[in-house]
Amino acid sequence: MDDAMDDAMDDGVQRLDPRMRWVLLAPSYLFTVLPPLVIAASAAVAGEPLAAVVAVAVAVLMALTGWVRASLILRRWSYRFGEHALELQHGWLVHRTSVVPYHRIQTVEQSAGPMMRWFGLVGLTLRTASASTDGTIPGLEVARADALRRELATRAGRDDAV
Repeated sequence: MDDAMDDAMDDGVQRLDPRMRWVLLAPSYLFTVLPPLVIAASAAVAGEPLAAVVAVAVAVLMALTGWVRASLILRRWSYRFGEHALELQHGWLVHRTSVVPYHRIQTVEQSAGPMMRWFGLVGLTLRTASASTDGTIPGLEVARADALRRELATRAGRDDAV
């Protein structure tokens, strides 16, 4: 068994891949940091140095805010294999704990949007009979996600086709 699989099946608390920070930051920076920088450049070209300085200050504040938010999200996201259930904790403002019993797991889906693919990450979504199940683990390295999917299939008592 390789190291990624050993780490993934450790019964200790597991965290998201650190590259997930950039997946979280990219849209935030695109929509909150870039516009003030465009305004700053426009103000500088128009001969309004005070407006340019204020816009740059706003951009820096937004960048720092985004970084802190992404750091809090990463710090709060964890999962752990319990004896009878997968335990998930997340939420940077409202802290949530979810427990998904292994015997309730019907399928485990792997998905990745464009940003996650760019950074080589995927997410797992656990499906149960309950529509309210909160069983999502974003930001996993591909080998770790595969190992987790296999381990969850084993613990759920299903074959590797879940």
